[in-house]
Amino acid sequence: MKIRTQEAYLFTEKYRKRFKDKTFPKNSAIASADGFAINRVDYKNYNESVFYYEKKPHTHKGQYWKIDFNKTIKNDEFDYRYIIIDNYKNEILKHGGSVLELKGSTGVFKIKDQDSELIINLSADSNSFSITIIKEEVFKQSLVLSPDKIKSELDKNGKITLNGIYFDYDKPTLKKESDKAILSTVALMEKYPDLVLAVHGHTDAKGNDAYNQKLSTARAKAVKEAIEAEGIESARLNSKGFGEMQPIASNESDEGRAENRRVELHKVSGGNKKAIITIDFIKPLPNSVVESKYSYNDSSLNIQYTRPYSEKPELKEFKGFLKVRNYNIMNGSKVDSSISRKEIIKNYENVLELYNAKIVGLYGNTLYFEIKDRGDGLSVYGLIGGYTGGYNVKFIVVK
Repeated sequence: MKIRTQEAYLFTEKYRKRFKDKTFPKNSAIASADGFAINRVDYKNYNESVFYYEKKPHTHKGQYWKIDFNKTIKNDEFDYRYIIIDNYKNEILKHGGSVLELKGSTGVFKIKDQDSELIINLSADSNSFSITIIKEEVFKQSLVLSPDKIKSELDKNGKITLNGIYFDYDKPTLKKESDKAILSTVALMEKYPDLVLAVHGHTDAKGNDAYNQKLSTARAKAVKEAIEAEGIESARLNSKGFGEMQPIASNESDEGRAENRRVELHKVSGGNKKAIITIDFIKPLPNSVVESKYSYNDSSLNIQYTRPYSEKPELKEFKGFLKVRNYNIMNGSKVDSSISRKEIIKNYENVLELYNAKIVGLYGNTLYFEIKDRGDGLSVYGLIGGYTGGYNVKFIVVK
C-alpha cells in the first residue's frame, strides 16, 4: 500500500462510467493498494464525521472524503484485510502520523497536512476497503462587528475601522476571508436605506509616499465595489485613499504598522430611516438559484429552540404571513453535490447575525432564528433547512 497523488489512482470500470471526468481534491492520506481500485468517492467541501477512539466517539468537522476501494484481481480468494490495515498503519507512521485506535481490520489515524490535521478512519475486509478522511478546519477568531455595533460607533464617532478586511500582499485584491465584514456593511446599509458612507484606505509607512497613496486608493475602491456588488447603490458610497498620512499607531513596530494598514467607514449622511426587514435580507449563498417560492397569508411555522442558543429546549408554533424560498446551489448546469447540508448550515450560522437575526436553535440540519422587530414593531421567525446541494428559507411575520 502507498499514499499517492490522485493521478496515480486506479478506478474501477463502474466508477469511470458513473463519474466520468469527475476529480476530487488530493490530500496526503488517500491510499492506494496494488490489486485494488476506487469504486466510489463522496467528497464534500465541509462535513462532519464521528470517529471512535479513546473509548468514546469524537466528532470532527472540515473538508471530507469517503473513498471505497474494490479488489480488481479476479478469482483471488486471499483475505487482504489485515495486510491492508497493517500496511496503511506503517505508511502513516513513516510519514510522521500517529495511530489513535487499532482494532482488528479497522483503524483511526492522525497526520499533518500542511497547516491542517487529517483524521482518518480505514476499515478493510477481504475484498474491499473504505477510507474516511476529515481535514479539520483551522479555527480563526473573527473580529467582525454586527451591523448594529457598526451603526452605534458611526453615530458616536462618525467613523469606525472595518475589522475583518484582508488583502493579498501589496495588492488591492480582497481575500475570501473579507466576505463577512463586507456582508455586515451591506446589512447595515440595507437596514438604513438613507445611510451614505465613505470608504477610506490607509497604509503603513513602508514604501514611498506615491506607492502607498496608490495602494490605499485601490484598496478603498475594492471595498466599495465589493459592497456595491451585493446590491448597494453606488450613489450611497464613495472611496478615497490616504496612504500613510493618517497613522493611528507608531510605524516603528510590526504591531503599529498592522494597525495603520486599515480600512475605515465614515458616515457622510443619513442613518435615520429604518427599513422593514423582509426575506430578501437573508442573502442566498454563492451560486444559488431560486428553485421555487411560495407565499401564504394565513399559515404557521414551528420554531425549535435549543441550547446553547436558547435557555431551554422547546418547540413553539407561530402564525402569520409565511414566505418560502427553495434554492439549489449550482456548479455550471448541475446541482453542486459537493456542498453538504452541514456546510450550508455552517455558512448561515456564521453570518445570520449580520442579517439582524438572532439564532435560537439548531436541530438536525435546520437553523432557527428570530427578529424581534423587523422595523415596524412586528416580529419575524424563520428557519433555514439544508440538504445536499440546496436549502430552503422560511420566514413568517407574526401580527
